[in-house]
Amino acid sequence: MHTLYQDAPDLIANTLLIADLCEDNVLPGRTELPPVTDNPNQMLREVTYAGMHEWHRNVTPPLKARINRELDRIISLGYANHFLVAWDMCQWASEKNIQFSGRGSVVDAAVAFCLGFSRIDAFTHNLHFERFLPPDGTKQPDIDIDFEAKRRDDVRNYLIHKYGKDHVATVAAIGSYRVRGIIREVGKALALPDPLIGFLAKKVHGSVNPESLYEALQKRPELRDSKISRERFQWVFKLAENLQDVPRNMRAHSSGVVISQSPIADTVPVMWSGSGDDQDSYLRIIQWDKRSAKHCYVKFDILCLRGQDVLSGTESRLRQSDPTFRVSKLETDDPTIYAAMRSHQTVGIPQSASPAMTQAHARIRTQNLKDASLVQAGIRPGVGGAVKLNTLIARRNGEKYSLSDPGLERIVGDTYGIVVFQEQIDQLLEHFVGYSGGEAEETREKIHEKRHHNYGETIADSLRRRIIERGHTPEIAEEVLQLIIGFKGYGFAQGHALAFAEISARSVYCQQNFPAEYFAALLDAQPAGYYGPATLVNEARIRGLQVLPVDVNLSHDHVLVEDIRADDPTLIIPRGGIRLDLGLVHGLSRQTLHRIIESPRPFTSFFDFVTRIRPRRDELEQLILCGALDSLHLHRRAMLWSINAAFQHARTILESAHTLPFAHPEPPIPTDIPDLNPAERLLSERNVLGLDIHQHLLAYERARIQTKGGITASQARQLPHGAKAFIVGNPIRLRMPPTPSGKRVVFFDLEDETGLMNVTCFDDTYQKYGHSIILSRFATVIGEIQRREDYPAFIAHSVHPYHPLLFTDSQTNRTPAKTADFLVG
Repeated sequence: MHTLYQDAPDLIANTLLIADLCEDNVLPGRTELPPVTDNPNQMLREVTYAGMHEWHRNVTPPLKARINRELDRIISLGYANHFLVAWDMCQWASEKNIQFSGRGSVVDAAVAFCLGFSRIDAFTHNLHFERFLPPDGTKQPDIDIDFEAKRRDDVRNYLIHKYGKDHVATVAAIGSYRVRGIIREVGKALALPDPLIGFLAKKVHGSVNPESLYEALQKRPELRDSKISRERFQWVFKLAENLQDVPRNMRAHSSGVVISQSPIADTVPVMWSGSGDDQDSYLRIIQWDKRSAKHCYVKFDILCLRGQDVLSGTESRLRQSDPTFRVSKLETDDPTIYAAMRSHQTVGIPQSASPAMTQAHARIRTQNLKDASLVQAGIRPGVGGAVKLNTLIARRNGEKYSLSDPGLERIVGDTYGIVVFQEQIDQLLEHFVGYSGGEAEETREKIHEKRHHNYGETIADSLRRRIIERGHTPEIAEEVLQLIIGFKGYGFAQGHALAFAEISARSVYCQQNFPAEYFAALLDAQPAGYYGPATLVNEARIRGLQVLPVDVNLSHDHVLVEDIRADDPTLIIPRGGIRLDLGLVHGLSRQTLHRIIESPRPFTSFFDFVTRIRPRRDELEQLILCGALDSLHLHRRAMLWSINAAFQHARTILESAHTLPFAHPEPPIPTDIPDLNPAERLLSERNVLGLDIHQHLLAYERARIQTKGGITASQARQLPHGAKAFIVGNPIRLRMPPTPSGKRVVFFDLEDETGLMNVTCFDDTYQKYGHSIILSRFATVIGEIQRREDYPAFIAHSVHPYHPLLFTDSQTNRTPAKTADFLVG
């Protein structure tokens, strides 16, 4: 440089001066929240004390001491405004009858319960506040709140209007390709025909990774037997492998919202989402993800949970007859709630409906909210979870164990000597190692984040030494280390587990005591949980509700609760039925739906309906086929034949609207053609609505199945351990979790008119029958019952396609002389 600039030595000196003037940290500093009040510290104390007296029946000195300790720390660390912003947001939501509840580590704060944005009393449950907010200030408050999915945007819009459109934004999320999306994009790039791309994409399901796609076509039986030509599509597969995890787009994060006193665009690039009711409601998106945003902004997670929609829908229906009813006031200590959980009655229960959750409730013999939280923490983290669930269940049910130190008894005694919650790791590190709250939380996070690098083992010697230096024996040190290092998978905070368990408990109570209102709300909130509408409607029938069909004269845009007539027509069963909504009709536009429900009803005839609503031809056909026009004319095929005449009649009425009011008689509907037979009606309803209205399809097949020795799912659940049987059902909810051995284990539910049976297929069965397992609409499963703590599961030995006679009847209009029967051996 000196040689190049020997004629201008001052330039070299200036570069050093410029370097000295540069800042080491080029990132912007943290921005402040907009003030909610002039004195946030005083206001936080006032609203917290008011909530303490509202939510606690008995305000004791220990409770006051905990509340004051938390308030002192929140205020001293400068976070009063954080809590007031969350409180204000939830106050507004409560005034608008929006269901919500806190989740995550904020539930560990007793102040959050007093402020109303947590439903869990942290004082009563003795939750660990230091996990949420360590005294050394090394961690910022992480406030996560679940709102109803359909109202979450209303909450965000409230924040925008309160603090200003330039001061509220959502963080960005980077979308990447999934396997089917990759195949479709690569196919387009290679100019493959659309039908060919669709065929290939449909055959490849989500459990296949792009990088192993070519190998999967050779090894996975459902793909191996699917007639996909590996040679023909080899370039698709090669290019697909290269697109794994490649960013596809930048979009709004589902929940992360930042709020700033200064305009957000002064600090970070901002783009517009283009969604909102008006320009002032457009959602701004900062071009940082949530991890980057936390360095500069206060972030709130405004989440949505469909379980809140279910509770809200149940509450709104019940308040029509009892205005004082509030789901939030329901007690969660009712023993019938937990009796239902441990007796497998969890279909349709948010956060508890999966077979794994159902099995865990049964095995752990759930008795109360604490037990339910153990199930949440043990199951919901998934395959990579840190909880040793089998050991926990064994000890919960009486297996002997011992703890060699009173400190261990205090920290893990309530969880039977097993670490179940994240806070317990923090407490072990604080008590035995001597770490501060911040150090303990940082260490716990590193053990989890660096688990694949065995971070826990690398710090074991240091931890052991510190434990012994604090006066504990080497044996106790080893026992403590095993607990700490062994909890390296994903885990829940205790408050988070209790929050989910509480939602499940309230949902069970509503389902048991108000089944019609609950199932109506549940169907409205779809997708809301593990099972889809077809399974939920089947469960509603099993529980004694009458499912009423879609009817253009009676249905609305939401499911209705109706009184029904008993077998004795003079008796009325109040709230005994649910009326399916028009939104279930596949292909029916929102515009047509709204015209139907906004028109004066009833419609007097098929022609009156067509004249006033003017649906498209395909919409009219769908409404006829699903039975929505049966109240106007019972002959569905005749209405299909009369569509042209109905449209012509509607045009005539419209054209004569401005002429003299001559009468225009309706054309006759033909009656000399055969109507749809029962099989055709059932299948057309199933095709249009995606579910069976009056009975599950297999109820019509039951006699045929019984002649072959088949039993129902309900009968199979009662069989003893080791009993052999075969069941016919609809395979749903296929799961292929990874296993340590690398072999495939396939789980699915087999559904019939009596409910569900959980089926397990080990690798050898999967290799033989994988194509039938994954691609069959109905299947015959032969196997045996295995019971674990009295929970029944069906171990499949063989799986074959089942061909209902109804399918054949609907095509031939008669019972064939020879059928392709299902296999029984």
